[in-house]
Formats: sequence, C-alpha cells, structure tokens
Amino acid sequence: MRLNQLLFLGVGILSCHVLAQAASDWANQVARFTSSPRFDKSTWGIELVDLKFGRGLFATNEHVLLKLASNQKIFTAAWALAELGPNASIRTLVRIHGKIDAHGVLNGDLVISGAGDPTWGSDRMFASGNHHWDALLGLIRAAHIRQINGRLVADVSRITGSRWGTNRLATDLIHSYAAEISALNEHENFVVARVHSSRMGSPAQLVITPATGSLAITNRTMTVGAEKPLVPLSFHRTSSAPLIYVTGEVRTNAVPQRFELAVSDPAAWFLDRLRKKLNESGVPVGGEDFVTGSMEGFSDCKILGEIQSPPMHEMISIMLKESQNLYAETLFRFTGEKMRQNLTGNFTSEQSAVLNMTDWLIARGINRAELRVEDGSGLSRGTLSSAHALVTLLRWSREWEHHSLFRSLLPVAGVDGTLRNRFIGSRLSRKLWAKTGSLNGVATLSGFMEGVQGDPLVFSVLLNNYQPTQGKNASEVVDELVELLSHWEPPK
Repeated sequence: MRLNQLLFLGVGILSCHVLAQAASDWANQVARFTSSPRFDKSTWGIELVDLKFGRGLFATNEHVLLKLASNQKIFTAAWALAELGPNASIRTLVRIHGKIDAHGVLNGDLVISGAGDPTWGSDRMFASGNHHWDALLGLIRAAHIRQINGRLVADVSRITGSRWGTNRLATDLIHSYAAEISALNEHENFVVARVHSSRMGSPAQLVITPATGSLAITNRTMTVGAEKPLVPLSFHRTSSAPLIYVTGEVRTNAVPQRFELAVSDPAAWFLDRLRKKLNESGVPVGGEDFVTGSMEGFSDCKILGEIQSPPMHEMISIMLKESQNLYAETLFRFTGEKMRQNLTGNFTSEQSAVLNMTDWLIARGINRAELRVEDGSGLSRGTLSSAHALVTLLRWSREWEHHSLFRSLLPVAGVDGTLRNRFIGSRLSRKLWAKTGSLNGVATLSGFMEGVQGDPLVFSVLLNNYQPTQGKNASEVVDELVELLSHWEPPK
C-alpha cells in the first residue's frame, strides 16, 4: 500500500510517496537530502522498490521525463538480449567481385560487407587489436590472392542511419565518446593523439596512433617557457570534415598529453587501415578506395568467408560495464536491422531500432508517455525516460530467463566497470549492480542493490540540471543519495 504525503521541511515542501510504515526518519532524511537548497535548480527523478514484496518504498518525480544519459544502455542491452539471444554474433562478409587468375592476381574488387561489429581493431575483447585483421588476411591467403588490381570496397548497406547519431552537441563530435557510427568500424573509430613539447618557439610535436593518412591535422600549437600562463590545448573541427585544428601551448620538457579523437567517415578509415594491412602482408592494391551504401552492381560477388564478432553477451558486457557508446549504437542498429521485418515502409536500421525498441519496452509495461527513444547510448539530448520506466524494466527482468546474466553484465560497486572506484569502503561495495550515466549537469544510476538486511531492492535515480556546489560533482551527489536509499529497513 502507498500513500501520498507532503513532508514539511525547513527547506521547503516535497511531494513524495512512501509506504505508511516507512514514513519514518529514513524517509524524512531522504526527502531532506533531495530538497536541499543546493538542488533548487535541479530536478530529481527517484523510485525505490522492495523486490521481495513488490512494494514501492520511496518515489519523487518518478513519472517525469528526464535525461537518463547512459542509463539508456539498460534498455538497449535488455532489448538486444531478448530479441537476438546472448550468443548472437555480428558477421562481416569478405567477398571478391572479379576473378583470381593463376598467378594469384584478383582482377576485380575486394569487398568488405559490414554489419556494425564494433570490436574490429579493439583490444578490449582480444589479446591483440589485430584479431579480426589476422582472420581477414587468413582468408586472403587461403584464396591465394597475391595482388589486387581492383578497388577496396566498403559495403555499409547492412547498417543504415546517421553516422553522427541524433541530437548530439557539435562539441561532442571530435571526442572518442561520440565516435561516428558505421557498418564498418576500426579501433572504435578514434585515434590517440599524443602532444610532445618541442624547442622553445616551435609547434608541439603530434604523434597519432594508429598512424593514418585519412586524418588531416593543422597544428597551431606553440612550445613556450615557464614565464607566461599557458593557453590550454584544444582540438576542434568546424564540421564532420576530417580536418582537425589543434591550438594551445605546452611548456618545454612537459610530460606528453594524451587525447582521443574521433575519426571522420569510419568506413573510409577502415579501408585506409585495410590497405595498410594488405601492403604489410605483401598484397599490393592497384585500385582506389570506394565506400558504397548499395550492393547494386555487385550481385555476382563470391564470398571468401566471414568474420564473426564475439557473442552478444560479451559485447553487451563492454557496453554496460565500460559505458562504451559505439558498442551501444552499433548493437542498437544491428538489432533494429534484424527487426525491420516488423515494420511496413522504408526505414533505416536506426529508425527501425527506435520504433521496435519503443514497442518492445511498452510491451514490458512501460507507459509510452514516460519514454522517448532517439538512440541506443543516451548521448542524444533528446533520449528521455522516467525513473519509473527504468524500474519497470528492471522489475520485469527479475522474471526473465536471462536475468542472472543480465545482472552480471552491469557494473558492480567497488569492483569493475564505471563503478570500480565508487562506493569504496561502503556497505554497498559488491552489493550494488547498476548502470551509471553522466552528461553535463546530469548524473544517473539505476539497477539492483541489497538493503541493510539483505532485502533485494531495485532503484532508479535521475538527477538533471545539477550545478556543482561544495566541491561535489553530480555523480558523487547521486552516490550519497543511493547510500541513503539503501538504509531502508523493513518494518518490524
């Protein structure tokens, strides 16, 4: 049973819903915390439920649409797991369009047809970032190809939608966390730029890894002495073009600084890397690079083989634990493409994902008015949810055949992922499984935790429009509140 209360506090009036038995010092303490003057310009969305008896314990603004940041990945993970299964994989097809002569010369094109595998060139899941490349070169050797007279073709027709996502800020686009989305990805679609000092009065030295010819950088930096204040280093581009401008200053003998920069046009970047790998393997390529969104004209291709991603549950683990946005967006679109048969009309993979995931979540009991899906990662400023919608999905998952796996893929407090350095020394260390989220002025945390007497609790905390005070950032404030929420005790 739940009741509405107006808790009259010295700092204002807060409308909350609590169990009558739990309208106690604990509830007052939580309400007092969230209604503090430091949150006057902020909005909280909170819901806490006791899973043992299905009782609502505390809630405020639980039906209000708010930015949920990377808590959106909870929805993406559950949907992809449910629709495709934990062992589904993404297949990249390796094809030739032409004939191989007796001397091993391919008189035609080498065509790589991607479906969004985000693990190419990444060392997150393999001992080496060369895992997929070694497999591809193995297929080339098995076909006895020693030279390619045609083009290198990137087929991106199997995953469609905007490379830049939806409703991202222009300032996001240069950073690795907002890497462009493609059917073909390499090294998570970013390069590492290390900035080294040089001689006084000279530009700083830039070292780009992996080395690439597809990224143009204009270096407008300067190496200076200790006698003047530094102008901080800054990387920017005027659009999604590959040209990047670097400005700012470094001191002589300064420690090198490291930056992660998103590449422009990942499919073209993939082909640049492919050409380099082939040349290093002694397979010269005579033709140009070509990116196509249609396989028209390639109907008579021969498949040399395929390269499979790791299983879905392993990719989702990286997406949830490390909050990896590119994984979220590619799995979102890959699942959307698989579900396109549910729709009537001509939709991109991205549009299909938005529509199909929304319908799937509504079928799990979420009110359509409490959900706005624009992407798979939560980086879109237009992707919104209520705390109640997140709790509804998490409660549904308790009866799901994949619940144990699903919970294990979430970060664990004080142990791994984005929670490895949070709740250290807290009672919640190793007793909280939750997804973090952050944007400018936004911090979110939703998942499962154990109460003080071991009771299973599910919660969602969404904080929007936060302005840091007293030296605490938004995530630290959310952690304080979750710690308070966990102190609920069942009535005697």
